[in-house]
Parts: sequence; structure tokens; C-alpha cells
Amino acid sequence: MATVVRRLGNGRALGSGLLVAAVGLAVVALGESYGGIVVICVGLLVIGAGIGLAFTVSTGAVLGAVPADRAGAASAISETGLELGVALGIAVLGTIQDVGYRLLLGQAPSGLPRRVADAAEQSLATLAGVVDLGDPGQAELMVQAREAFTRAMQATAVTAAGILLFAGVMAARHVPAASEESS
Repeated sequence: MATVVRRLGNGRALGSGLLVAAVGLAVVALGESYGGIVVICVGLLVIGAGIGLAFTVSTGAVLGAVPADRAGAASAISETGLELGVALGIAVLGTIQDVGYRLLLGQAPSGLPRRVADAAEQSLATLAGVVDLGDPGQAELMVQAREAFTRAMQATAVTAAGILLFAGVMAARHVPAASEESS
């Protein structure tokens, strides 16, 4: 990690980590349709490597930018920002996933029990708990819901990748290469 930061500087190392994570999200988005679980796992490993680099570099940059007697406060502020960012990211991306699923689900086939149609509108997991796959209409709804969930997940992963791509470029351009004290 230190070698990467020495070679690239804080900004470009942080940006690189975010860009690597964006690539991982794109792999996850494509993996569901084109490669299955192995491709998704590779994408998750790439995401982890990129986020690990970005978090390590950002924490080091924050702590390196303050005097030693302020390191505790800087660390606390950095951690609070991280937790807030994670919570907001989950809320925004979860909303995109949920809205995407509902929009892509469409209308349930006619003649289904109301509880099954309502379950499909709630979530794929809720539907899976009540569906009778022996009923052709309910089996069709399950296929429709799985497809809607998959497409919404892919759209959410691509959206997250776009956000990380933007953040990575911004970090590479605007985060100083080194803290003031180490220059």
C-alpha cells in the first residue's frame, strides 16, 4: 500500500482505488447475465480491493494532514464521514434498486391470488415465501420478478460504478499528492 501511495500520491492512489471498485461493480452487473456466480465473485473481489485501497489511502491522508495531537479528532471525523457516506449510499442505491424492481416488474398475470400479487410488489424475497410454483400463473410471476430484480440490480451496480468513476476522477484531480507535513 505504501508503495502505491509513494508512486502515485494520495490523490491518484485514492482515485485509482475508486476506479478499481467501479470496474468491479461493472463486472458484477455483467456477471449476472453473462457469467454467473464465478464472475460475480471476481467482481466482488475487485470491489473489495479497490475500496480497501481507497479507504486506507483516505484515512492515511486525513491523519497525515493534521498534527499528531489532533490525530484522534481527525480519525473520529474521518470515521464519522465514512459511516455517513455508507449509510447514505445504502439508502440511495437501495432506493434505486427498489424503484427499479417495481418499475420493471410490470403487471402480474391475471387470475392470481391477491396475496401473491401483493407479495410480488413487496419484493422478490416476499414473493418467494408465498408463491406456488405448481401454478403456471404464479410460476410466470416468479420468473417475471426474478428478471425485474436482476435488471434492477444491474442498473443499481452500473449507477454505483458511475458514482465511483466520478469520485475517482475528482479524487485524482483534486486530492493533494501528499499532506503538507510530508512535503
